[in-house]
Amino acid sequence: DHGNLRAFDHAIRHMPPQGAVIEVGSFLGASTNALAYLLARYQRDNPLFSCDPWVFEGTEVPIGGYFDAGSEAFRQYAKDVFKMNVTLLSASRQPQAIEAPSSEFFEWWDRGARVQDVFGRSAVLGGPISFAYLDGAHTAEAVSAEFAAVDQHLLPGGFLLFDDSDDGGCFPAVTQVAQDVA
Repeated sequence: DHGNLRAFDHAIRHMPPQGAVIEVGSFLGASTNALAYLLARYQRDNPLFSCDPWVFEGTEVPIGGYFDAGSEAFRQYAKDVFKMNVTLLSASRQPQAIEAPSSEFFEWWDRGARVQDVFGRSAVLGGPISFAYLDGAHTAEAVSAEFAAVDQHLLPGGFLLFDDSDDGGCFPAVTQVAQDVA
């Protein structure tokens, strides 16, 4: 009974047919695979793009004084697990997964840039957006910038979901941006 899954399902069933689906923040690929599955389930051929730099904010101090989630080894591990999960679970509907922070991704999107994804495939970015899931850096600045970038391309009738924007949740900055947008 996960709220994001219900929201994904609703958005994909009702989004405009001609725009892209964008995921900002992929981590290990769970939401990427859910989006790919729902696109296939509802026979939607909208292109699916994800972006993540696999750099984790708030990890400057080792967790419990022991585990350093900000290390290059963990960054590479997370990216490799994402690639394995997506390759295994979304083989027929792999996203164009771009290794970049959202600011760079949306700059490329605006220019219609050709980039290489983490699977070594060429991807042309740009165009209208039917659904965007924002789950990147959870700062007010990052989420506000991501919203502004998506808003330029979001089709009428399109959907936008802010992750972790629940009232009383762990990310009050995200909640505030979502409330301001609403």
